[in-house]
Amino acid sequence: MNVNGGLLWHILQEKTICIIAVYAVNTYLSSVFGVLKYVGGLYVGYLALHTILSKPLNETENKAPAFGTGLSLQLLNVKIYLYVITLMSAYLIPYLASFPKIMLSGIGIAGLGCIANITWSVCGDKMQNIFKKYYRQINLVLGIFLLYCAVKILIG
Repeated sequence: MNVNGGLLWHILQEKTICIIAVYAVNTYLSSVFGVLKYVGGLYVGYLALHTILSKPLNETENKAPAFGTGLSLQLLNVKIYLYVITLMSAYLIPYLASFPKIMLSGIGIAGLGCIANITWSVCGDKMQNIFKKYYRQINLVLGIFLLYCAVKILIG
């Protein structure tokens, strides 16, 4: 298996474990989802405010990204876990009753997440000068969309 296929397989395994954990918590501790919904919504709100207030980084050195660095960042990125938990608890589990449907939806979410990350990386690299020039406006629009998502999560 090549490096990219191995990484994709690992990401799918990671999401699958998270999906099973969320399903188990919902089945056995459904009252926890009320709390997790608010934790996820507040976290998305925090990310929105951080996005609105952030400024571009001053890059002084051009260092090529390393596979090991990217893999460790991916494995330790708590936002991925919160994304899956929030998405599952707020949008999937209340509307899907069976475990196979939830699992299939979770695998689809993982696939869409990978496609979105690759698309964002490629397009972001190509549009980096535009982002640097108009970072305030872009961050404001992205932050407003994140705030909208946070509100929708919190109020249902």
